[in-house]
Amino acid sequence: MLRIVQITLLCFVLAAGISISAVIAENESIDEILLANGLPLGLFPKGVKGFTVNGETGRFSVYLNQSCQAKYETELHYDEIVSGTIGYAQIRDLSGISAQELFLWLQVKGIRVDVPSSGLIFFDVGVLRKQYSLSLFETPRDCVAVRGDAEFIGENKVQSSMLPLHDSWSDASFFPFPHPSVVSALLSPDCEGDRTERICERKLDGNNDVRIGLVRETLGHPCGRTFLSALIQLVPCRPSVAPFSTLPPNGLCCAAIKTLGQPCLCVLAKGPPIVGVDRTLALHLPGKCSANFLPCN
Repeated sequence: MLRIVQITLLCFVLAAGISISAVIAENESIDEILLANGLPLGLFPKGVKGFTVNGETGRFSVYLNQSCQAKYETELHYDEIVSGTIGYAQIRDLSGISAQELFLWLQVKGIRVDVPSSGLIFFDVGVLRKQYSLSLFETPRDCVAVRGDAEFIGENKVQSSMLPLHDSWSDASFFPFPHPSVVSALLSPDCEGDRTERICERKLDGNNDVRIGLVRETLGHPCGRTFLSALIQLVPCRPSVAPFSTLPPNGLCCAAIKTLGQPCLCVLAKGPPIVGVDRTLALHLPGKCSANFLPCN
């Protein structure tokens, strides 16, 4: 019996030694370290220009040529620097990768694959766990450059939410807010021509209208100085109280909705904090309202 226990312990130590040695080999390439740790080569996109790893802790940093987005089943956004702690079949304490869920970008906090493999790879995004087919990550994907915060300059600095134009406007699940709200969201148009005149209206249900229009923004963007953003107005009960325009909702819009006893949320869905309002808090408390929108020049 003692000998069986000794053999079991020896096997465990050897297995642990194999997984640890894969991490501590600091002179290995990122591909070699990923494979040695049971992770797919395509976990990081094309455009990796550097890689460092701490052999004792497994803490690593991946340096990309630029911030970018890669298409898998959904979009993944990669910051210019991605860091985390690598172990066998998993990455913990991850930063620098975001996964798209509807029109939100959720930070990926960890990645793991099953041992033995189930053919799936799991992304921990905090409130839920996204799963993808492991085969999607067999080889590095092309990654399309996007702008980061530092590249937007001037007093009117805003951050694009890096969303493609969405066709499913009639899907109520597209709006993950607990109450009807008025939202101004910046969307990236994928550089496909001039679509500034397009205006769409869709019914979510009998009480709510969604009015969507595209407006010009004179800010730096991969498409040139002028890019498009989408103004989304989700107005409860009486759309007429908030007439649609190509400008962000203003104080009159919010006041009109409040007089009906309706919650009002006027924040940039993705962007810097608005004066006097914590954006994260406001998204969860639709009663908050601020008219401090950055103007569209």
